[in-house]
Amino acid sequence: MVGLIYFVIFLVSAIFELRNSYANSFVLFTVSAVFLKGVVTKKKGYYLAGSILGSVFGVLMILSAVASYADTFLGGEFANVSYGVVGISTLPYLLIMRKRLSA
Repeated sequence: MVGLIYFVIFLVSAIFELRNSYANSFVLFTVSAVFLKGVVTKKKGYYLAGSILGSVFGVLMILSAVASYADTFLGGEFANVSYGVVGISTLPYLLIMRKRLSA
């Protein structure tokens, strides 16, 4: 059930991201495909891989947004914030899986 929810979240984010960046949208589609593969095969390893990919991409998008805001203050143009920050939503699931695997 968790994988299906994350699949929908990343799929919708990827569709919205198509207006801003094709590369970011491709990454979001890839993460949603990983979660869908986990739903189809019923293997939790895909959920773990998808949550790692989503979390890393979310952190990268946050760092990119901070750099964009810094550039705005220095006289550059304002850039749109990516929907990739949705990837941070997988962090709690990643921590739960880490706790289960270490036990």
